[in-house]
Amino acid sequence: MLRLLLAIAIVAPQLYAQWFPLPPAPEPANSLAFATTGRGYMFGLYYDSEDEEEKLYAFGFSPLAWTAEDDLDALPDVPSTADFVYQLNNGNGDGLWVVSGPTLYWYEFDEVSGPEGTWYEEEIAEFSASTGTVLVYRPTRYYSPFHPVAGWLYCAPGNGSLEWWCKPVPGTPDQAVDGVFPPDGSVIADRTPRFVWPDASGGVTLAHRLQASADPSFQLGAMLIDVTVPSTSYQTPDSEFLPDGMVYWRTAFETEAGWDDWTGPRAFELQHDWVRKAPCLAGVFGASGGCYSFDGVDEYIYLFPTPSEPTSLTWMHCYLPNDDRWEYCAMRQERDMGNT
Repeated sequence: MLRLLLAIAIVAPQLYAQWFPLPPAPEPANSLAFATTGRGYMFGLYYDSEDEEEKLYAFGFSPLAWTAEDDLDALPDVPSTADFVYQLNNGNGDGLWVVSGPTLYWYEFDEVSGPEGTWYEEEIAEFSASTGTVLVYRPTRYYSPFHPVAGWLYCAPGNGSLEWWCKPVPGTPDQAVDGVFPPDGSVIADRTPRFVWPDASGGVTLAHRLQASADPSFQLGAMLIDVTVPSTSYQTPDSEFLPDGMVYWRTAFETEAGWDDWTGPRAFELQHDWVRKAPCLAGVFGASGGCYSFDGVDEYIYLFPTPSEPTSLTWMHCYLPNDDRWEYCAMRQERDMGNT
């Protein structure tokens, strides 16, 4: 059983740069094992060859102990072959993210604290992650009811590809503005939003009608939602995903006197799908890695691509998300960096 070594600077700054052994990991670490931190835990994802499934473990620092895998939900249906690489990343404090082949998995915690939760999955139509996949989480710096996006996932699919993809992560819970959600002019990442609007009838209302359209003229061919409901809210069903782009919506109410005029249309932008960004400066192969950094002014994503052939020069690449461009970092290491 491999013993896990952690930098004690994470939990005890006064002992910075010192290492000491912790209780052994529950499974031997291998090429299918990944780790990340969040909620005061170190989360490890290990492949169990006997049970043929990925198992999630959580290491707590107080006390220093591992949570038994039986207490956590196993990751379903992930291939055991090394042709795919899984990257585990801590999201906005409320989820863990794994990309494997054409599937994105995320782990939602059950409570406001503690490691227990449930895995969910979503197919990726734009690319398929392969050997050397890198997944990086970038938190939003300006979360608000008008921009309820918790952050973004950035992914390099690996296998020597130059592709670089980005996907927004929805924030929760939905926050209405003046009794309206999604607020007019907002940007959201939830493709099944719950529409909320105020009751403007001033009297007894028999019914409410909601229309949502991809076109501000609400032409029949662009209609996304057209429903009559008893109250001033409507939850978009999971089976009726809204498409990315601008969505225009309006409401009307019915009284004993008949239907009132439509409200002026409100609009929001939906950003949910993966969007291709500026290509990487070099192909991303196996054993690559990446991380997010914010210096108080600017945001950066650093990528450490392993070269396809052994070399003594290893460049660190820097992505500026606000400008959608890459730079070679000035620093470089004189070391042998083979494709390992």
